[in-house]
Amino acid sequence: MRVALVNLTSNGRHLANALAERGVSTVHVYQPELRHFCDSGLFAAEDEIPHESFTDTTQTLKRLRVHAVLAGGELGVTLSEELAAALALPHNELSRTRARRDKFAMARTLRRHGIPVARTERISGLGELGPALRRIGRWPIVVKPVGSAASDGVTVCRSESRLREAVAGLLNTRNLMDQQNTSVLLQEYLDGPQYSIDSVSRNGRHLPCAVTVHRFEDVDGFPLWRGRRSLTRLDAAEHGIVDYTLRCLDALGITDSASNAEVRLTANGPRLVEVNARLGGPALPTDLFFRAFGYSPATLLADSILDNESFTGRLGRPYAPKRCMATVALVPPADGIVRAMPGLDAIRDLPTFHSLAKLPAVGSVIENRLLNLANGGVACFIDEDPDAVAVDVEQLHRIEAESRLFVMDTAP
Repeated sequence: MRVALVNLTSNGRHLANALAERGVSTVHVYQPELRHFCDSGLFAAEDEIPHESFTDTTQTLKRLRVHAVLAGGELGVTLSEELAAALALPHNELSRTRARRDKFAMARTLRRHGIPVARTERISGLGELGPALRRIGRWPIVVKPVGSAASDGVTVCRSESRLREAVAGLLNTRNLMDQQNTSVLLQEYLDGPQYSIDSVSRNGRHLPCAVTVHRFEDVDGFPLWRGRRSLTRLDAAEHGIVDYTLRCLDALGITDSASNAEVRLTANGPRLVEVNARLGGPALPTDLFFRAFGYSPATLLADSILDNESFTGRLGRPYAPKRCMATVALVPPADGIVRAMPGLDAIRDLPTFHSLAKLPAVGSVIENRLLNLANGGVACFIDEDPDAVAVDVEQLHRIEAESRLFVMDTAP
């Protein structure tokens, strides 16, 4: 069996490894203009397929008799679905591709399906700001690109002057996906805890595989992601969040892929922030997820392609992982050159500590510590007792507050 992965980045590496462990060979389809974003180190030269034209790529994949075409990350979502459809392989509904990629179209689609969402407007210039504000009708307002990732360009605005500044700073700039921000999204601020629901879907059946609650810090209106903690049991409200998410997946035509949904639990019930039809990030070791859940989203996606018991046998089972997993983004006190990380041993000594991931090398430069890419590394904790995990997470934040974690120099 052979599977094509498109524009491999981030968690796509773990998906490629999961497929290889199951005896599935992979080829990498990449768009040459995006090659600098892609992680191609797993592939031999003969397994790299440059996407020069749609016809040539589909003919190559047909000749190779690929069994599935999957997104290797955010940059591969649309092309992977189009290629899979052309080859008559499982894919999400093409008629709703735009609703999965454009956050304004996403909100409108959900509203048409009777699913409550935040009030959302899209503007292409400051002259459209007044009418959009009147339609939203409340503060704060969140400004974000119509399509990007990792909280790129997201600002929570509490005044019109701040809103104008944020909109002007985004319009006609290039976002993290290297796309031009020809328009900007305005959305009512959703007050309440934010949850992440990772799922794997096959033939329209959804398997929620990880439910986590996020921790954010406000840095001058920028929501800085500090980590997440998995839930081992769901209360009634959290079951409602999962049910709401599955309704969103159906409405958006997500039938055959991984997905990552961000949902806020407001006083009026769950409200979607966004859904991405690919594995969620940041990319963390498969062994970490296995210790907590007995699987990872990447291994479940691989198992769904094979239709084996590891996936199909879990459909319909109650969500009840045995251990709590927490991940904490390590954030340097300032951008610059990493000179030392003396606080890591104090983290390693915490009772529920599991591992460190994505650590920057000493001597490397961190250019935007506030971008939610975990550029400063991630500390991972696991235990059967969620309270013990929570205690250690708070101790880590005290280590940070005491400036014991990073030693930084100003970059030249």
